[in-house]
Amino acid sequence: MSDKSSLEEFEDDLEADADLRARVAALEARFPPTPKPPAAWTPASTAVPPLNHQRDREAFRGRRWFDINYLGIIYSWGVVQTSLVSSGLSSPSTLSFVGGLAVCCMSGFALPAHYIIERIGPRNAVLVGGGMISFGQIASGWSTRSVAGLFVLQGLVVGTGCALCFMAVGPLPSRYFIRRRGLASGLVYSGAGIGGAAFSVLTQKLLDEFGIAWTFRILGFMAIGIFVPCLFGDSSLGPLTSLALSLYISGLAVVAMWPFARSPAVVAVFAVLNGAGTGGWFALLPSVAGYVLGDEKVSSGLGTIELCSCVGFLLGSPIAGFLLAASGGEGAGLVAYKPAMWYAGGGTLASAVLVTTVRLRASMKLVRI
Repeated sequence: MSDKSSLEEFEDDLEADADLRARVAALEARFPPTPKPPAAWTPASTAVPPLNHQRDREAFRGRRWFDINYLGIIYSWGVVQTSLVSSGLSSPSTLSFVGGLAVCCMSGFALPAHYIIERIGPRNAVLVGGGMISFGQIASGWSTRSVAGLFVLQGLVVGTGCALCFMAVGPLPSRYFIRRRGLASGLVYSGAGIGGAAFSVLTQKLLDEFGIAWTFRILGFMAIGIFVPCLFGDSSLGPLTSLALSLYISGLAVVAMWPFARSPAVVAVFAVLNGAGTGGWFALLPSVAGYVLGDEKVSSGLGTIELCSCVGFLLGSPIAGFLLAASGGEGAGLVAYKPAMWYAGGGTLASAVLVTTVRLRASMKLVRI
């Protein structure tokens, strides 16, 4: 009997609860609750990240370096277009769509590129995007008589590669600069205009010297030499080891290849190797300074390095000119330039030896340094 009465009491409670909920629902329908006011908007992050000179300089330089180079390639399309029109390939109205398609793809592919970057990471995205830009430029050297080929290579491939690179490095100023975010972004985006102007002049010089096909190829090899050094700073070798390696690559390319570069193909290979080496120096300098000096002294350390560089910037060209004159002058041909080339390569290799010494003093083991 006790069990039965307990069951009946439980059923009565359920019925009473259901009746109460029905009454509450009726009251809410008749008198809806006043909605809560929306919370005041606040920025996603107002916290100022800790001061890190190495990180901020790498972010700033890397982003502006991208704007100057990759966007410079796209924005200088008008110079190439003029040469293609002069060669009789097609009309200006048709070829202008090639450059327009590249810019369109860079903007239109931005959102898909964002999701790709979330999956593979920004570093791999730059690797893929830089590879697409390089491939598109080099392959265009064999498509100078095909409008359709230029649409695919210069428009789709190069434009999509720029979208990947742009979205991988685009947020850097906003992420690492809080107090002067607008100024940092403005300075960084000014690289696009600088690159467009600089690459327009460079492209015209290449067209006059090597023609349309080899201009595409050389620009593609230059793109390889630009994005490869950006991968050094985050490599498993460490900043000091990577810096030594990049200096060895540049020095050996200058000594062993430049004096004997007599064809556009050899010049292109030299441009890649030397660009990768010297580009690695610029990309790795903040990382090395941070490792050797620490974040608190990075600013003063980089300032000292730049001050010492003034000696080379001031005397490098006059010394090369003196060596050229002592070897017979411009009229003597390529042989007269070789002493200056060996001087430049020798100085780079000497720097590589000094960096190697610092690396070995830090540790003789094969560890990431």
